[in-house]
Amino acid sequence: GDIILRETGNSGIFARLRVDANETLLILANLTGESISDYALALNAAGLAESTIGVETLFGEKQARVPERGAKVFRPYEMMVLKFIP
Repeated sequence: GDIILRETGNSGIFARLRVDANETLLILANLTGESISDYALALNAAGLAESTIGVETLFGEKQARVPERGAKVFRPYEMMVLKFIP
């Protein structure tokens, strides 16, 4: 599958999409020792905004929703893996 790095507006938050014929995964990680809430994740350019009806958390604390600006505070070194449901 394809791996697409996504800009978050915060160098402490790592975001990567993994896209193949069967699924689309979003990997998010706080790479710092501080909590982070100041970030933005644009999914429109990835073509997900129009086609996604839901999000399932595969790894991480709580059921996710489609990420938005500051929708989640990432604790130090926290990571999430989200599966987009078309």
